[in-house]
This record gives sequence, structure tokens and C-alpha cells, in this order.
Amino acid sequence: MKLMSKWIALLCLTLAMTTAFAEEKKRADGVYAVLDTSKGLITGQLFFKKVPMTIANYVGLAEGTISHNRGAGKPYYDGLTFHRVIPGFMIQGGCPKGDGQGGPGYSFDDEFHPDLKHDKAGIFSMANSGPATNGSQFFITHAPQTHLDTKHSVFGQVVDGMDVVAKIANGDKINSIKIVRVGKDAEAFTVTQAMFDTLKNESGKARLQAETDRNQAILDEITKAYPKAEKTDSGLHYVIVTEGKGAVPAKGDVVTVNVVGKVPDGREIINTAQMGKPMEFPIGIGAMAIKGWDEGISLMKKGEKRTLIIPPHLAFGSRGMPQAGIPGDTYLIFDIELTDFVNEAAFKKVMNEKTTAAKTEALAVIAKKYPKTETTESGLMYIITKEGAGDKPTKGQTVSVHYVGTLIDGTEFDSSIKKNKPIEFPIGQGRVIPGWDEGISLMKKGEKRTLIIPPELAYGPRGTGPIPPNSYLIFDVELVDFK
Repeated sequence: MKLMSKWIALLCLTLAMTTAFAEEKKRADGVYAVLDTSKGLITGQLFFKKVPMTIANYVGLAEGTISHNRGAGKPYYDGLTFHRVIPGFMIQGGCPKGDGQGGPGYSFDDEFHPDLKHDKAGIFSMANSGPATNGSQFFITHAPQTHLDTKHSVFGQVVDGMDVVAKIANGDKINSIKIVRVGKDAEAFTVTQAMFDTLKNESGKARLQAETDRNQAILDEITKAYPKAEKTDSGLHYVIVTEGKGAVPAKGDVVTVNVVGKVPDGREIINTAQMGKPMEFPIGIGAMAIKGWDEGISLMKKGEKRTLIIPPHLAFGSRGMPQAGIPGDTYLIFDIELTDFVNEAAFKKVMNEKTTAAKTEALAVIAKKYPKTETTESGLMYIITKEGAGDKPTKGQTVSVHYVGTLIDGTEFDSSIKKNKPIEFPIGQGRVIPGWDEGISLMKKGEKRTLIIPPELAYGPRGTGPIPPNSYLIFDVELVDFK
């Protein structure tokens, strides 16, 4: 009886394998990834001809033929989880740490093809933390997500198993990923370390050349627009519009400047006249994120006006500042007027007086607009607008939060709602402003609150981007999930 049972089991297995093989033979020529998950099989066609480097990475990791940090020759994805699932958006996996912070021990460039878009459900795409930071993490879309085009590298499309994609939840496992090759071209696509390294090197050279060409084109336009611009050793260009008088500020002096900032296409990114007041900050000590400001303003005299043309390496570099609408590798053009500068001691005295007055005024506005706030020992104020349920997140857990951020005058400076993507971060580890760490840690899943965050729990006297120094911030937040 036992012998017959074994024969029946063997027969069933043989039939299953034969059926699977037959189904594979029916497929069009190409390279396919069959993901065996805890909810079932997902089959994706991989676009190995259009994005060969990205596919070499994915296939090499899946088959264990390229080096990574999970053990030589080990299929990388086996046993990992889908650590991030946002219904209606996507499922994400491939992190060895299970928290979105891990990778294979290397990174590689983005690889975009004009035919490949996030234009439908079932798109395979690389997760990243910015340009050229691809590794092992990938996601599969639940629906079109075209705002991700040219930010994340599309490399495949689900051909079977979208019902399984829809069932995947946080923590579900990737048991294994089998790579199936159909046709001569696909069979010839064998990934080795040497092949992957060659593709990476070629991509790096192409990217550097493209950046060089792009920056040269921008420089040509700048030279044409500002023919009298002078250049410093660092690469900063400037034009003196109005001469100033007297000495230049010393290192540590606090300067007061009027600023209009633009990207090369003419779009404004900052205008202190519209903000209602000039900017004040200490010069020459790295107080501002833009290095070109330190250099350019330190050369100016009181009353002087200059146009500063700041190259990417003296501005926001390859990452840019997306929240302010500044792409990576972007030249910035600033019309700056140095109206005054004082030494640090004198400035502190004036600022303390101004800060006290501004705080009193801000608290009066808040008290009138939000009369029913509760306040924590740190000074964080909040209003619960919708009760949540269950436990609160603990330190180190990854939270998913939707938010809208405004200044106390109602000016909106950021919103995850408009991006259709909640922010995710580990709670209590200093990855966000202190007021967020504290405020979100008090919430339950599904809860909504208005957080009123004082400057000392936000961006303090420095401010950031569109947020002026010493600003109270209002955040309407929803704790979508945590794990």
C-alpha cells in the first residue's frame, strides 16, 4: 500500500512538472521570472533586451550567479518577504533586513527605456532611495503609477498571477524565484559576474558622459545669457549687478539677504519678497545647504547685488531637492542683495528678541485656530480628529503615514496625498523631525491627528527649503499602517 502511494505521488509530481513545462513552451520567446510566494505563483516577463543591466541584476540575484551579501552562490531572494504592501499602489520585496533598509551590498545605475512605463497594473520596477541607488528591492504595481516614470526602472510585466499580487500582504514570503528562458536569445542570456560588471561599467560611463554633455549645454546657455559672468576656482559663476561699499562679511557673521532663486528654465524656487522677509544666517560655517551661497555671499559688500550661477556640486548635487521642485544635477541661479551683516553676538541678541515676539504671536494664532489642543511635556500640541484602534507603534517599527504640512498661515509646503504615496520610516530613530517621532508614536493604526509642532521640535532657527526659520508647523497626519 505504501509503495502504491509513493508511485501515485511520483506520478502526480511528474504530471505537474510536465504540465508546467508545457505551459512554459506555450509562452512567447523571452525571459520569465516565476515567483513562488506564500499566496501562489506570480509569473513576470522580463524585458532583457530593453533593460539588460537591470535584468542581469535581477536574474543574477535570483539564480545566485552574481556576488551578494547573503552567501556565495545562494539564490538571493529565497525566503525573503514582501515587507511593504500598500493596497491600490504596489507590493515591494527583496530586502534582506525586511524593513526596506537592506540591499545586496552594492548599487547600480537607473536604466530607463522610452517604451517602458508604469502605465498599468503588474509592472515590475526597481525600488530605490534616489538616483543610481538600485540594489535588490523591487515592486509590482497594483495600478498605473505614471508619476514614478524616470524615477524607478521598469523591467518586467506580470503575465500570470495578478490575482496573487492582489492577495499579497505585509510579511508574505518569496519562497523562490525561478528564471525560465524561452527561445534562443533568452537561452543565450546567461548572467555571470563579469557580464554584470561590464554592463554596470558601461552604464556608469554613459551616465557620466550624459551628465557632462548636459552640464556643458547648460553652461553654454548660461554663458550666452550672462556673457560678463566671472568664475571662481570652485566653478561658481557670478555677475556684479550693483557694487556695494565697505568690507565683506567675516566668517560667522550673520548676513541678511534678499533672494530670488530660479532653475535654468526660469521657474522660481524661492522669493524672499513673496515670503515677506529677507533671509538671515551665519556665513561661511555651512549653515545653509547650498555651498555656493557661502562662497558667493562672502565675496559681497553691504548693499551689493549679484547674480550667482551655482553648479550642482555647490548646490544640491545629484539628489536635488524634490520637495522644493529641484531635480538632481541642476544649476541654480540666484539674484541676491546683501542688505546687512552683523557679528554673531549682536545677531543673537536681536534674534532672541525677535524669536520671543514671534513665538508669542504664533501661539496666539494657534490658540485661536486650535482651542482644544492637548500638549505634551516637550511642547508638542495635537488634536485627535479620528480615533484609531489597536496598539501603538514601538521604537524601530516601520510606520506608513499620510500627511499634509502647512505653516500657521495656511501655506502648504508638502503633501503625501498629492504624491499618492504615504511616507515610510522607522519610528523613534531620528529619521524625521522630533515632533513627528513623538507625535506618530502616540497614535494607533487608522488614527488621524493634527500635530502642531514648535520650532524646537521641527527645523528650528535654520528652517529648510520653503520652511522659514523658527516656524511652527501644522501637520494633518494619518497612521496608515506599521510593522
